[in-house]
Order: sequence, then C-alpha cells, then structure tokens
Amino acid sequence: MNRRRRKGWLYVLVVAAMLGMFSSMVWAEEPLDEGVVVSFHGYLEASAVLRDGGGNGLGRHSGSGFQYGFMDHLSLVQQRNTLKFDIDVDPNLTWGDFGLEKIHLTYRGAYDSVFDLRKDEYGNIPDNRGLSRFDYGLKDIRFENDLREVFVDLTYKGSIGNAFFRPGRQIVSWGETSGLTLLDVINPKDNSFQMFFQNPDDLAIPVYMGRLNYSIPRQQGFGLNFDLLWIPDIRPSQLAPTDKSMSAPYISCLTGFTNFGRFKSVQQDVPTEKQEYGAKMTADIGDRLSLSLVYFRDVVNDPGVVLSPAPPPNPAITSVLLTHNTQNVYGGYFSYQFEPLDIIIRGEFAKLSAVPITLPQTSPDPYNDH
Repeated sequence: MNRRRRKGWLYVLVVAAMLGMFSSMVWAEEPLDEGVVVSFHGYLEASAVLRDGGGNGLGRHSGSGFQYGFMDHLSLVQQRNTLKFDIDVDPNLTWGDFGLEKIHLTYRGAYDSVFDLRKDEYGNIPDNRGLSRFDYGLKDIRFENDLREVFVDLTYKGSIGNAFFRPGRQIVSWGETSGLTLLDVINPKDNSFQMFFQNPDDLAIPVYMGRLNYSIPRQQGFGLNFDLLWIPDIRPSQLAPTDKSMSAPYISCLTGFTNFGRFKSVQQDVPTEKQEYGAKMTADIGDRLSLSLVYFRDVVNDPGVVLSPAPPPNPAITSVLLTHNTQNVYGGYFSYQFEPLDIIIRGEFAKLSAVPITLPQTSPDPYNDH
C-alpha cells in the first residue's frame, strides 16, 4: 500500500514538474465586423512545491534544509494547476473626441491537488467559511473560479490632452521598486497559496474602483500626467488558512502565526464602511527622467493584532482580534536612464502614518501613528 502510494506521488510530481517547466501559452488577435478587434492571451500551468521540515519547519528536530540533514523531512505542500486568460475587446466606438476604447476581462481558475493527495493532513476544509469573507484564505485555496478583472475604458482625445475613465474591478500598481514595495498598497496581497517567483499581478487581489487618468499635451520635452483613484471595495490582505481543521500547509512561515486555531476566538475587524482614495502626479522631463508624487488614503491591508488574555489567574491568551486602521501614505518615486552606462536608476520613498503592531486588549488602538 505504501509502495503504491509512493509511486503515485512520484508520477504526480514528475508530471507537475514537466508542466511547470513547459507551461502552455496562447495569444491571438482577431478583427471582427465593423472594425471590432478581440485579443486573447492565456496560459495553462501546473506547479509543485516541496518543503523540507516537519511542523512549522523550525528547530533542530523538525528539519531545516541542509543544516541538520539532507532533505530528511521532505513533503509535498502544493500541487496547483492554474488556467488564466485575458480577453480585450476594442469596439471602435467614438463620439467626436470621446470613445469606448477597451473592454477587459481576466479569468483565473485553479485546483490544488495537495488537499486530496494528503487528505489525512490537509483535506478537511470546513464548510463554514468563518465570520466574514476575510477568513484566512479558505475561500479559494483549494478551488478557485474567479473573474479577477472586469473594466471598460472611456476615453477622451482632444486639444486639451488625453484622458480615460476606467470603472470596474482592476489592479493598479504605484511605485518603482520590486520585492520590498513602499507605495504599492492599493491592492491587498494574496498570501494564501503562492510563495515565490510569481507575477506581482497574480499576488494582488483586484478590487472595484473608479480610476481617472489625464495627460496634458506634451510640450518641449515635458509631460504631465494625473491619476485619481476612488475605491469603495475594502479588502485586507489574504492570509493562509491557519485554524485547527487545516494547519497552513505551505505558507505559514509568511503569516507569522503558525496556528491561530489554538485560541478560543479569532475574529477580524475590517472597516468596510470606509473608502480609499488617492492621487498621483507624474512629470516626464526630457526623454530619460520620470518623477512621480503620490498621496493615498488607505485602509491598512496587513492586520494589527490585539491579543486578549484570559481572566485571572490564568495568564494564557484566549482570543485574537485582527484589526485594520486607516492611514495616510505620502511618497514618490523616480526613474532615470543613465546613458553612459546604459542603465536605469530607480528610487522610491514613502511616509506611512500607521504601522500595525501587537498590543494587549487594554489599548484601543493597535497601531502606532507616529
């Protein structure tokens, strides 16, 4: 029985590795009647993730890579199969200087077979999704069927410049840095299933918003662009599943909390009645320098953690409250092409007014506003 199971796992891993290395991609563009153009881009991908380490992967006896033994606690923690595609429709509709330029759809569906291959450990996904739709990644971690982006572009091209208004569910990225981002706080991050080597857009959670972008006519090597956002769709970052029934298979190390389930109560307070808004001004100076200044009123994506102790004399912590405060984000970024060395110099700076920290229940504000 065990030998058959090992052979089955080996087959799954080999197929997943081959599909992950040779992902299928499709792109097509087809003009239809009356000048309508439809373009399609998509891919089908399978990937597998192995982890060396028992429990949370920390400590001498639980295995930690090469330091205390060569792959001595190797286990499969993800086998995700993903279908994603984009459809863009240009209806070629104009009314003088105004027009409908683009209709965009992005779909993503996924299935992670680790919950069936390791059913004894990860297969018990509870039917109850928790107190809200923000409960630690249980929503899509096994099966995903999501129309991620859907928006239209209403455009203006006239004597006073170019503009577009884009309502709908979408992803917007501000800033120049990669990895450690300072100003890319508009879309919350999905930490429930991915680990590394991912497209940043695949890690972002699209939200409904209205976006207005306007550029003045460029004159003598100088251009000015304004970007305005209004976001009524408030969502926090998505955490990994960490309750008792499913103990965070492959990204518990990223959440910082390996087992919320040991507490009697875990709740999340998200101020969905609030709204986010922001503005960005970008100046293009010459052909090589771009400078942007940014302001954004943000409901903090990452939670502050309020730990509540049990009644005396028991000092143990019995409940956890995940809170999300509002903050002001000020900053800017630049990009400069240094021609003598043919390199791009990029920089980014920011000031955030609220940083989440952990405090006891006696404090009404789980954030530091300094």
